[in-house]
Amino acid sequence: MQTVDIFPIQLGISKVVVSDVERSYLLGYEDKAEINYGNLITKNKNILESGIFSNLNLQIKEHLKYYIEEILGYDAKLRITQSWINFNPKGTSHSTHNHNNSIISGVIYLSENPAPLILYNPYPERDMVPVVRKQTPSNSRTFILNPQENMLLLFPSYMPHAVPDNVIETTRVTLAFNTFYTGSIGNRSEEHTSELQSQFRISYAVFCLKK
Repeated sequence: MQTVDIFPIQLGISKVVVSDVERSYLLGYEDKAEINYGNLITKNKNILESGIFSNLNLQIKEHLKYYIEEILGYDAKLRITQSWINFNPKGTSHSTHNHNNSIISGVIYLSENPAPLILYNPYPERDMVPVVRKQTPSNSRTFILNPQENMLLLFPSYMPHAVPDNVIETTRVTLAFNTFYTGSIGNRSEEHTSELQSQFRISYAVFCLKK
């Protein structure tokens, strides 16, 4: 039997270069962090707006551009709307959550051997779930990502995710950010002719957002 994978969820995984100056600056925020849902988070939610991160910002924007254009196939631009630092000392975790009012979220792992990230299947559960005979992508409810230092992860903001207890002495440190569209979205004049879209009535709208 032939199978066809439809409506996949694609993660973007790459590496970035974090300079010693940038890393020292980011790690220095731990004393200024406040208690969050199981971990610590910076009060400053616009970390990347500091001029010291100009090179890191450039790398992130290049990866966002590739992800939105080449992976997702959209003719759109994203801007970073929020950025903050998470700290997970030994024994702390981060409860399941997603990121509202954001299109694509990202995280950069700044510590060695960080605790894994658990990503949850965002699709609604079926009413009846039979006994799992073997684990496959079709019946998986979670995906566990074991990140590495300086890894950049991009994922849809609606996807629920969590961090389990950090069981090692080293504090898990991540730089996270949210994004939103900038410029015009959609096209009300061009007629799309894909076979899938032809089966539905689709309304198009142009949203003029902040550039």
